[in-house]
Amino acid sequence: IGEWRIVFIVVIAQITLFLSYASSAIWRIRFQLEQAIHGRPLTILSDGLDLAISAFRFTSGHTGVLGPFLVENHLVSAPGMALATIFELSCLWVVTRPGLYNIWGFLIMIFHLGFVLTMNLQFDDHLLLITLFLMGSPFVRSWRFEILEQAK
Repeated sequence: IGEWRIVFIVVIAQITLFLSYASSAIWRIRFQLEQAIHGRPLTILSDGLDLAISAFRFTSGHTGVLGPFLVENHLVSAPGMALATIFELSCLWVVTRPGLYNIWGFLIMIFHLGFVLTMNLQFDDHLLLITLFLMGSPFVRSWRFEILEQAK
């Protein structure tokens, strides 16, 4: 495979990864607009995370370590859904700035760790893709390259 084909595949994979997070945020915003149109309370600003954790616990029968704590302490979990939506939507800005791929990749790993701790959802495949295409991006000149150059 030619070098340009590998670069093309990596770019498409990175864009797909970013768009998957953006689409999650866009659908969540669309749902909130429908809620507002029908006069229902906006779950993204109030008890959205509490409802998501409770629904997951009800359907699956289990939850993560922080799940019960967040359901009981509404003031801690209230901004969770809004912050998650803003964070996921920020990938539309990050996709055009390869210098931020490492930072955003690390933050998205922490984001997924939060899901593991609250709902006991496993994201092994997602974390592998994030590591391959964001943390190990060939378009980012990071501290790893500088250490290798200094070693020469």
